[in-house]
Amino acid sequence: MPASPSRLPTGLLAAALAVLPAIASATVVNTRPELEALFASYTLEDFETLGNSSQTISGDTLTNGADWGGYGAGLVAPGVEYSAPGATLHWNVDGFYGLVTRTLGDAHNGATWIVYTQSVTAMGFDLHGYDGYPNDAVISVYDLADDLVFSGSVTGGVGATNTFFGYEHAAGIGRVTVDAQGSNYMMIDNHAYGVTSAAVPAPAAAPLLVAALGGLAAAARRRRRG
Repeated sequence: MPASPSRLPTGLLAAALAVLPAIASATVVNTRPELEALFASYTLEDFETLGNSSQTISGDTLTNGADWGGYGAGLVAPGVEYSAPGATLHWNVDGFYGLVTRTLGDAHNGATWIVYTQSVTAMGFDLHGYDGYPNDAVISVYDLADDLVFSGSVTGGVGATNTFFGYEHAAGIGRVTVDAQGSNYMMIDNHAYGVTSAAVPAPAAAPLLVAALGGLAAAARRRRRG
């Protein structure tokens, strides 16, 4: 008589299935409210701390610990590095080429790099162009191994308007680049970054999945022996 099919413990099966979305989840987030609803905790950088009165200040890599442009350290929140490799990073004040808020971005026709130095599984920011200039850019998102997981074209807002871009990658986001196209400048503002409620970083998720699947196999063997 053929053996009846083994019924696997539902708890182990649920554990295995629960891990899979954490490994696979990667998606564009369309609005800021959607992004904020995903977060368990996050930081919002609005670039309003720089005490300059001139139109724009330029410098190299900007971090929480760097004395940037002679204005001291602590200008931005920790956990991230901003730079513009091969170009110059610009921190602009209100009113500069129609901007209505302080913004950060690359110099002429370059890319702004945002490198995360803490755990980040979701991020988003507003994009602004200068009045009178093209405002197209390519945004690229990389994982913790610096492999590309997303690349797409966006058009930034001008003046009082902005374009929001957000991204979630449960396995972890390592860096994001904003690459202005053509004779162009692209600025970011209101940069939110943090950890989502359901996120399980890949190094933690993989052993959980292996353990759950191993438990399923062991349970099946015990039932066959019984």
